[in-house]
Amino acid sequence: TLHHLKFPPNDANLRVETGVRQADEVSMFYDPMIAKVVVWGSNREMALAKCEAALAEIKVVGLPTNVSFVRKCLKHPEFIKGEVETNFIADYYDDLFEEFNAEAAAKAAHVPAALLAYRMIEYATAEAAMAAASSDDPNSPWHTREHLRVNAPGSFSLGLTLLSTKAESEPTPMTVEVIESEGNTVTLKVDDSPEMDVVGLHAPGAEELVALVDGKMQRAEIVSSGREVHVFSADGTVTFELPQARFGGADALGGDGCVAPMAGKVVKVLAAPGQTFSKGDQLVILEAMKMEHTVKAPRDGTVKEVLCAEGDFVEGKKLVISFETADALG
Repeated sequence: TLHHLKFPPNDANLRVETGVRQADEVSMFYDPMIAKVVVWGSNREMALAKCEAALAEIKVVGLPTNVSFVRKCLKHPEFIKGEVETNFIADYYDDLFEEFNAEAAAKAAHVPAALLAYRMIEYATAEAAMAAASSDDPNSPWHTREHLRVNAPGSFSLGLTLLSTKAESEPTPMTVEVIESEGNTVTLKVDDSPEMDVVGLHAPGAEELVALVDGKMQRAEIVSSGREVHVFSADGTVTFELPQARFGGADALGGDGCVAPMAGKVVKVLAAPGQTFSKGDQLVILEAMKMEHTVKAPRDGTVKEVLCAEGDFVEGKKLVISFETADALG
């Protein structure tokens, strides 16, 4: 389901051809192309710049896309020169599919995490103001979002989980420590990074967040879908998961499992209950969008239960394998 969908507006030199709208469901029985971006420029350089700018404005939540991959292709030196043939991806595979580096990804997510924390403080402050305005006691301390501490700074922490774009890679826990919040300025730090000052420049309630982060202009649109929060910026998309309440609704499987990356048909199950596996091992193979997709183990463990069978049609994000890690087994 396309929970959120936004394309750049058409103009004389840009046309987005699409047949879907926000809230539409794209099932496994349809062609994977949901849109085509067509641009014109007086020369290749201008056309590429126009295309890159258009792709940077595309925001999709609910369906995996190749937007970031296409943007990487556009920036490749050989593509810029026009040296493009049908084997372009194979020839420059290592350039286009760099090995995932969890540490570098976490560091790149520091600014998006800071922007997300700023937006959450902004919303909480607005909600508190509305509650105070409708209360018989608008000056009650229960209506403030100031984290007052006697003889101590009013700081607090926000736990986030950075979700990887690689299915076999582990999510990365992150902590945002809000040191001080006053007016439109928030001082915070992400993990072990230096302190950052985030100064909001947008109008209250604006969809696009515009802020100075340590003096550098940043623009972002933040979209939530369940516990997942997507931060869209000119640099790409970063997805975080908000913490789950520890009371009720806890995952009965302890959160250890593999999910289908998208809706598809199970063509092969390579795991069985009691089977031990190592990080990166293939567990399930799906067929979706005219391609095969492999569900790999995110870490070492032992299969607890296989929740699909060959021939099954599964929804995206559906748990297909539950497992126990060595730590859980003692």
